[in-house]
Amino acid sequence: YLQRFFGEAVTMFLLYQFSTNKYIFRSMGLGKERPLIIGLELFLIAYSPLNYFIEASRRALIATAEKRADHFTKDKGLGGSLQSALEKIYAFSVKDQDMQPKGRDKILKRID
Repeated sequence: YLQRFFGEAVTMFLLYQFSTNKYIFRSMGLGKERPLIIGLELFLIAYSPLNYFIEASRRALIATAEKRADHFTKDKGLGGSLQSALEKIYAFSVKDQDMQPKGRDKILKRID
C-alpha cells in the first residue's frame, strides 16, 4: 500500500504544481494568467513519461519484497509449501486467459 500511496502522492503533487506554479505559466508566456486548462494540459504532457519511471520503481520494489518473502519462507523451512502454492497459482493463471504471459513467467521463476 505504501508504494501505491507514494505514487498517488507524487501524482497529486505534480498536478498541483502544474495547475498553480507561476513559473511554469510564465515560461509558457502567459504572465500572470493561470488558466486551469493549460495547467492540466501541461500536467498530462509531463505525467506520461514520469509515470513510466514511477511504475518501474514500484515494480522493482514489489519484486524485491517478493524475493525477500521467498527467502524468509525458505529460511523458516516452508519452501515446499511455497512451491506448492506457487504451482497452484501458475496452474490457475494458465486457465485464466486474462493474465499476461509475463505474470506467468514471474511465477515460474519464483518456483525455481
